[in-house]
This record gives sequence, structure tokens and C-alpha cells, in this order.
Amino acid sequence: MPGPNIIIVGGGLSGLCLAHALVAQGCSVTVFERDPSRNARGQGYRLTIDDTGSESLQACLPPRNYDFIRATAGAVGKTGAFVFLDEHARELHRFTFDLEAGERRGHITGQVDRHTLRQALFAGLGDHVHFGKAFAHYEEVPSGVIAHFADGSTAEGDMLIGADGTNSRVRRQRMPEAEPRDTRIRGVFGRTPVSRVDLPVLGRLLTNAGIMALGPRGHVFFDDYFMWAVGVRSLNGADLGELDTTAMHVIAARAVDGFHDDCQALVRASNPNDLVVVPIRAAPPLKRSAPGPVTLIGDSIHTMPPFGAHGANTAFKDARTLAAKVGDRTRPFVVADALDAYESSLRRYSRPVVKSAMRMMFFATADFPFKDAIVRTALRTARVFSR
Repeated sequence: MPGPNIIIVGGGLSGLCLAHALVAQGCSVTVFERDPSRNARGQGYRLTIDDTGSESLQACLPPRNYDFIRATAGAVGKTGAFVFLDEHARELHRFTFDLEAGERRGHITGQVDRHTLRQALFAGLGDHVHFGKAFAHYEEVPSGVIAHFADGSTAEGDMLIGADGTNSRVRRQRMPEAEPRDTRIRGVFGRTPVSRVDLPVLGRLLTNAGIMALGPRGHVFFDDYFMWAVGVRSLNGADLGELDTTAMHVIAARAVDGFHDDCQALVRASNPNDLVVVPIRAAPPLKRSAPGPVTLIGDSIHTMPPFGAHGANTAFKDARTLAAKVGDRTRPFVVADALDAYESSLRRYSRPVVKSAMRMMFFATADFPFKDAIVRTALRTARVFSR
């Protein structure tokens, strides 16, 4: 019996991961991506792949694709770490990861360049991906669902999966109540060439660790192999769309005033043209909605702050979970039932992850001395008891 005909809106990480899993099950899958080509725009910074993400990718991808991603991951040494520092680069707490244990389990260890990862996910999908298809809306029909695109074309399938990110148009129609909320935190993301900067203190840490420096006034600085981000609580009321990269660079540099010289050097030596400002948003708690032929995965349904590296890993888990529900042949296949079962699982595992990311952001961006002192004391205490 042939598998269902499935439309995936969005050719990002979760949509492509899902496509591989569904194709392997014999489903007819078409991915509609709004960009004109796979290289039409930059793909941001590096991603940390944890056990959840690694296991999900391994379950969804052909071995060749998974092995390529694993081979290109940036693990160094036997252990990795994430280190909390104060603004003077004094260590508050260190989380250590056993990279060798992950290697023994065949997991991806360390971090993966987002562009490289996306190229690996495109590999093997060929004609399944259609570019230049900006989604407009969908309509449910007795035979399933019809997707309408901005160019006037349509596509009909048994189900439609929205994998179109934080600004998902599919979500606005399917679950308008799940629109992400603005946390009023802005992330300024940048990169600094190794040749431009000498880091006598942070350089030692960055050989096998990511760092987060907690500073005064609710500012936070964290770096990942010379990819860095500065979190600020506001941009002086400026419209993000009106800021040029030079203005972004000034804001980032001001935010790390008073931080260790290495932190300031990383920001100031970066190329302003590489900077991106991102509003940090978070999805509200998900509620059950009436089942139908449309559902969502990844950032389109559980946007979360980038604190804890959970976003992409949870998105890969979405792909694995949804593919398993669609492929479940222990009972008669009914589209609405399969998607309802998936959303039930999604609500159960995504809620604590979003809460955790929100909690980390709240503590990291402490904006008054009393709360700042509590966070630092808690981290120092954790460091003592973890020895």
C-alpha cells in the first residue's frame, strides 16, 4: 500500500530531516521552500547537537548523510564543556560533557556549522524540493488539503506539515493562539576571524568549550568557537528594521563595556557586515486543537530562546516523532489520528524544554543587582558541590 502524499512547507533543518524519514517510509513527499535556491541566504551560526538531536537525525537520515554530519562536527578532545563566567572572565560554573562516550554510541559530538548541516540534509532529496515557493494559505478539502502559493500555484496532499520557522504562515492559520511572544531580549550575533584577535584568557577555554559571560545591567556575552552573541534587553527603542550593521556593531560593543578585555576584543574585531540582530521570542504553552490534516514542527510550533541549545535538537525530535506516527501500521492509518497522536507527544516533551530555555534566559539577562547576585551565588555554589 503506498504511503500518504505529504506537503512540507519550509526547507529548513526540521523540514528536510522529516522529508528523509517520510521518503524512507515510501511516502510521496514534496518540500516547498520560499528561497529561490539552497544558497540564497546565510544560515547563521553553529549548532550544538546533543543526544536527542543526534539520535533523531540517525533515525531519520540515510546512513551516508548522517555519517557526513558526524564527520564534520567540530568536536575537539575527549571532553567538551560549557562554562559560565562573570564579566571579568572568572569561572562561576562549568558543565562538562564526555565526548568519547558519545563517539562510542555513534553520536554526533560537538558542534556543526549550520550551512554544512543544511547542505547535508538537502543531499539525496533532489526533485522532492521545490524552490521559489512562498506559502500563502491552505484550504482543507474532503480529500485532504490544498496549499496555495504566492505565485498562484497550488499543491494537493493528504496532509500538510508547517516547517516554516518562527514567522510561520501555516501556524497563523492552523494555531493562531500559538504565536510566539516577544521576550524583549535582542540577540546580536556575529563572528570574528581567528587571525584578527588574540585571546590570552578565553583562547584556552575555546579549544574545547563554549562560554557565557554574565555581566551587569542584564547583559550577557557568550562565544562559540569565535562565533559570538550578545544579549541585550533593549535597543533604545530603535526599529530593528532600520538599524544598519554599523549601528548593530556599536550596540554590541557598548553592551560588553566592563567585560573582560577578551570579550570586548572579540566583538570589536568582528566584521560589522557579518552581524545579525534577532528578536528573541518564545512560544506559549501549547493547547490541544481540533485534529485535522495540518500540523507543525520545529520553530513554527515551539520557538524558544537560544539558551541551552535546545531549539534545533527539539525540532529534530519533532521530525522523528511525526515520522513514527505517520509510519505506525499497528492500526488503520487515519491522517487526523496520526497527527493528533504526534501533537499529543509534542505538547508533552516540548513544554519543559521551552520553560527551561526561558528560565536560562531570565537568569542570564538579570537586570538588577539583587537578582544578579542570586544567579552568581547559585552558580558558584553549584561549582563547589559538583567537585
